[in-house]
Amino acid sequence: GSLATLDLGSNQLNNTTSLAPGTFDGLGSLATLGLRENQITSIAPGTFDGLGSLATLDLGSNQITSIAPGTFDGLGSLTALDLGYNRFGEFDWTTSQPKTIALGAFNGLESLTELNLGSNFFGSNMLPGLFDGMGNLTALNLASNYITSIAPGMFNRLTNLTSLDLGYN
Repeated sequence: GSLATLDLGSNQLNNTTSLAPGTFDGLGSLATLGLRENQITSIAPGTFDGLGSLATLDLGSNQITSIAPGTFDGLGSLTALDLGYNRFGEFDWTTSQPKTIALGAFNGLESLTELNLGSNFFGSNMLPGLFDGMGNLTALNLASNYITSIAPGMFNRLTNLTSLDLGYN
């Protein structure tokens, strides 16, 4: 198909019944995918397979708590990723560990220029190396995350970064 924009925002999609590998099969020309304001808690690796033309992915205002390596594989054309207003960094009482974005979760996103991670709960739980491989990133939003400390060198590889928002932490 030749569909360029798909907005599924403000629905009741969730990962257990509606968002799984194969969900977007046949939409290889898609440039913009909006999944904002749903009830998505996690994303299975492979969900976005076949979306090699995707430039903008909006996953903001969901309930995502973690992202595994491989989740964004094949999205080499992605330039903007919105993960704001989710639940990264919340404490998981069953594992006694914070829920967070795994190292390698952003692998393959070399074209990414804008990343919004604002309004989550990272605290001091951002892993050093999280942004490695994102050398084209120009704008990074980490505002309103209760950030109490940042590891030395956290932003060293973001050589093109021109905007870093750390407000309201």
